[in-house]
Amino acid sequence: DFKIAACFNGIAQLLLTILSKVVWLAGYIFNEAIALSIVKFKAFAILPFVQSSWEISRDLANISFIFILLYIAISTVLQLGSSDTKKLLSMVITIAILVNFSAVFTKIAIDASNILTLTFYNNIGGTSANSQAKDISKSFLDHTSPATWLTSGPDETVTSVLARALGRAILMVVTIFAMLSVSILFIIRTLVLLIL
Repeated sequence: DFKIAACFNGIAQLLLTILSKVVWLAGYIFNEAIALSIVKFKAFAILPFVQSSWEISRDLANISFIFILLYIAISTVLQLGSSDTKKLLSMVITIAILVNFSAVFTKIAIDASNILTLTFYNNIGGTSANSQAKDISKSFLDHTSPATWLTSGPDETVTSVLARALGRAILMVVTIFAMLSVSILFIIRTLVLLIL
């Protein structure tokens, strides 16, 4: 029974070692996604295509406003419109002002949120291998100690080896899923903020 338990223990350690490498990879992706969304975001926000995309969108909206204003003017001159033309005119002017100043409003909102986020990011533990990304995943993984997940006692039974391996494998898969999910959310955040 001891040799069978040792054999299962060896197989479990091999599988948990492979899973621990995947946890490390998920942690790396996690760190880079957070650094991309928080620290490196400004480099993306000042790219020329972001500004030119906003200018094209603004110009297309302004062309639409001009056509709507022409429709309102012709309706007013020919007395074709109802009493809603004043309401329509005020809505068009309000929307035109919001569209033309939308870049300023979104930059203020994004900068405010990034300042707050950067404050949290800088106060979270984790060592930095380079000047851009902190190793935040290490802070999380140190508390769960994945290195100790591979250790076992000398007199374990087959059942205890399988239960330990299954429990630790489930914990590792949940850790991988959580880190990759948060990474995807941070990447989506970056893309949405660039679109705004």
